[in-house]
Amino acid sequence: MEYSCTMCPYVTKYHKDFCNHIVRVHKSDPRFLVYCQVDCCGFSTKSWNSYKQHVSAYHKEVALNENINIDNNEYNIEHQDILLNPNNEALDFNQTYINATYLLSLETKHNLSQAAISIVAENTSDLIKRHIELFKMKIRNQIQVNRPENIDEILNDDTDECYFEDLLSI
Repeated sequence: MEYSCTMCPYVTKYHKDFCNHIVRVHKSDPRFLVYCQVDCCGFSTKSWNSYKQHVSAYHKEVALNENINIDNNEYNIEHQDILLNPNNEALDFNQTYINATYLLSLETKHNLSQAAISIVAENTSDLIKRHIELFKMKIRNQIQVNRPENIDEILNDDTDECYFEDLLSI
């Protein structure tokens, strides 16, 4: 199910993110209006408190499930075959979607200011560029040393590791 804001183009799959967006962006808007989109309910109100009461009274399952942990694979591309064609327009769209989802999650889940989001985005871009260069060096080294028969021999590395694991206990 998707929750879409009626006051701007914001869309999310998670009710909690929808609520965070409404409160942070539109709660003090004089034209504030929120529609309940749970199970096509259709309830609408100009009061945030009325909306919260409505959800907890009529949609208890949503109110109870607000603390669901989001799967770490949320940002993974579902169809890996598009990666094989670098000219594929779907790849550009997915990259944009993944980047936008990441930046929106910084805003909605972590309450970061726009200035902080810009700094995080710039630093994340730098970090990704450095990792890509390291991966290229490792691939070149693997090709020169091991002379693999196919690319899978090089790429079959454990990518589920947390790159910050050793640093998190500092």
